Amino acid sequence: MNNLNTFYKIGIIGLILTITLHVCFANVIENGIVHTTFALLYPSWMAFVVLGFLTKKKVEE
Repeated sequence: MNNLNTFYKIGIIGLILTITLHVCFANVIENGIVHTTFALLYPSWMAFVVLGFLTKKKVEE
């Protein structure tokens, strides 16, 4: 896990939290605005994941 880029870690943690909150709020609030709000967050977290994936850290041997 230490050889992963910080952007990758931020993106994965952000996606997990966003998905969890999206599911919880969608079940509790039952309002269409919830889906729109969270749909805007997914591309930003995916950008972090892609940045982290493209800029891998060098593994010290």
